[in-house]
Amino acid sequence: MKYATAVALPVCAAAVALSLSDCAPSQSRIVPAGKDTYLVASSQNAWQSGGQPPAVLNLQAANQFCAQQGKSAVPGVASTSGNTMVGRGATTTLTFSCGDASGTQQIADACVKDYETPELDPIRHKVELYRANVDAAPPFAIASNESYPTGEERQAIAKWATLRDACIARQRAISRVAAGATPMQATFIEQDAAFGDEITGRVSALIVALYQGKMTYGEFGQRRYEFSRDDAAAEREFRQAALIADQQRSAQAEQLAQQNFQNRLLAWSTYLQTVNARQPQPTIQVQQNVTIH
Repeated sequence: MKYATAVALPVCAAAVALSLSDCAPSQSRIVPAGKDTYLVASSQNAWQSGGQPPAVLNLQAANQFCAQQGKSAVPGVASTSGNTMVGRGATTTLTFSCGDASGTQQIADACVKDYETPELDPIRHKVELYRANVDAAPPFAIASNESYPTGEERQAIAKWATLRDACIARQRAISRVAAGATPMQATFIEQDAAFGDEITGRVSALIVALYQGKMTYGEFGQRRYEFSRDDAAAEREFRQAALIADQQRSAQAEQLAQQNFQNRLLAWSTYLQTVNARQPQPTIQVQQNVTIH
């Protein structure tokens, strides 16, 4: 049987992406495993020599394979065969299918286009209107900005919030579950997406606090990054748990990932309560001096 070789590189996508970031390239074999279904396998040797765990390598390879078709990976059954003792070279496999991601990408592109409106120019260099890489810290110019929004900037923030809400609504209108997904796969995808939904709501609360003058641009940018970072970490932990071959251990790991995320949410909720209790900073109106000759 012929097989494809995919170089496992991180794949970024808008909304519900099944990619893992900050990964080292490796070779993984992908072979057909039925109608619109594929199998990817990785050896434990790469992990023992300092690489990524085989389950992670498989998911990365599946992501890239589907991304080349303009689609996203839908994980299926994971299993490990061979001797799992160190140095014995066990093999971990993953079955997956590729779901249509074109609609999601079109929405993401449209959102970026919406943010090009001149109405957002007053805040364009003070906030990251669109974060393509959730793992990247905000630029220094944003993180170090200790100023509060002016009256003109508050209007721009309100416009940005409106555009962002419309973008989120369009993204959620698309079914997250690919056609043909099994009930187990559908449950996994919905649970995975719930992490992002929770963080999206808390970022909305940050935007409101920024608009109200209860935080500086720098604090907003840093906290927004930390929210996104925690979301990405929770999704990675949850997805890796789902790839454990033993179903009981996998379920326990998934529950632990969800509990860890809930603990993070509790900490962020406490922080937001503290922010909401602050007194708003006075709004500064910037006026131009006009000299009549």
